[in-house]
Amino acid sequence: MLIRLGMMFLISKLLPIGSMVALIFSSFFTSHSYNSASGKYIGTLTPILSYLPAFLIAHFFIKHLKANDRITNEISGNKFITTGLAILLFFYVVYFLATTIPGGGPAFAVIQLGGFLVYISQVLIVIGVVAFLLAVEPKKV
Repeated sequence: MLIRLGMMFLISKLLPIGSMVALIFSSFFTSHSYNSASGKYIGTLTPILSYLPAFLIAHFFIKHLKANDRITNEISGNKFITTGLAILLFFYVVYFLATTIPGGGPAFAVIQLGGFLVYISQVLIVIGVVAFLLAVEPKKV
């Protein structure tokens, strides 16, 4: 499951299909007819819409490769993926809590200062996914 989450973030950065859907969805909610939609709804739905298609692609990719059966080292890349996901989860929780504060200043500060944590977490996730893919044995013919 951990490798699926790591691949989900990797795929969501390489193929931002879900992010485009989230952008369209959030612009629909912030249009003139839906001015009452607060930032916490958009802040909650955007990550879900961004990462759900990527998770489905990662799940089918791992299932198609049968990578769980062909892994040589059970913990290859898990520490990197776990650390990257923990940092990213921490950022999203703090951002969600900041969007509940009226005025928008705290959410702006979290995005401006927390962006560096997101880059670090993405690098750790990429290292973990690459380590996992390198540990998968080739198919025996």
